[in-house]
Amino acid sequence: MSGYPLGMFILLVSLFCAPVIADDAPVHQPTAPVLEPLGLGGSLAYGGFSVATEAAIYWPSYYGLDKAGLPPHYNQLSSLTLGYGPMMGLLVADMKREGVTWREFGQRMRFHKPKATDWGWALLATGVGFAANMGLSKLNDRITYPIPSFYDQALGPYPEGDVQENLLRIYGSDRVKGNWAPAIALSLGNAFSVTAEELYWRGLVLPRMELGLGSWAWVVQGLLWAPAHGFKYWDILPLLGVTLPLAALGQKTKNTTVVWVTHMAINVGTGVAGMYLVAATGIPEDQSAGDLDTARLEGWGPLAPAPLTVNFLNVQGRW
Repeated sequence: MSGYPLGMFILLVSLFCAPVIADDAPVHQPTAPVLEPLGLGGSLAYGGFSVATEAAIYWPSYYGLDKAGLPPHYNQLSSLTLGYGPMMGLLVADMKREGVTWREFGQRMRFHKPKATDWGWALLATGVGFAANMGLSKLNDRITYPIPSFYDQALGPYPEGDVQENLLRIYGSDRVKGNWAPAIALSLGNAFSVTAEELYWRGLVLPRMELGLGSWAWVVQGLLWAPAHGFKYWDILPLLGVTLPLAALGQKTKNTTVVWVTHMAINVGTGVAGMYLVAATGIPEDQSAGDLDTARLEGWGPLAPAPLTVNFLNVQGRW
């Protein structure tokens, strides 16, 4: 069975199994306060807030920092970090409104010690996400997306030219091998973005969505979370293959710690680790972006903040 039918089959089976996805998991509710349920309207409001603020901040920020001369790689990370600001502001405001103290914060966010079975569900979610993302990526490849003229093409879905030259340009550097700063910056940016998303989606919103939407909360959250990645809107469709399983994992385990680790592992495996490997080994001078199949790593490339780097490693057999 090819990647597209297999991925779609697994994703559809997961959707049809939604009513039982979280029924047998113990509920870790904070002792105080009593949470206010979020129905469909409230869920759309929180999701729409994330979608709107992320896109509204990221793109103007990237444009302004580009005009100021900040190299594209650092521009992307800086603009993305700024985009999470309103979400974190809303998180703080809601915690104050709910009367959650700092000592109660971890419990409210569902940061618990994982059980062995939680990691089993995490592996299942990762496998489902991999297959579904591959299938949806093949469908997404049939769509041509308009890209802003000021956005560096090496960061987008249609990179061209020599890989080494592209990386030197987006790094704003005269070398790739031995240049660890871009990988370190990506590590820090990734840690912040994963933490911000998990606090907002799994910590703040999901427990309330479960009270209002029941066993279907993860479906609604997964569908809302993907469009919140407006900084790479050309990958929203493939991202559904990951946002849905991770939302399901959060509802099944009632444990944000497990989802945070899984989310972090996916991001590290599809971008961060690759950049460290490139800094250690360098890139052949004759490697062109045209050889990289639009910088996608067999369906996982759309998840990578530096997909061009990751797919190079795949082509060279180093991954």
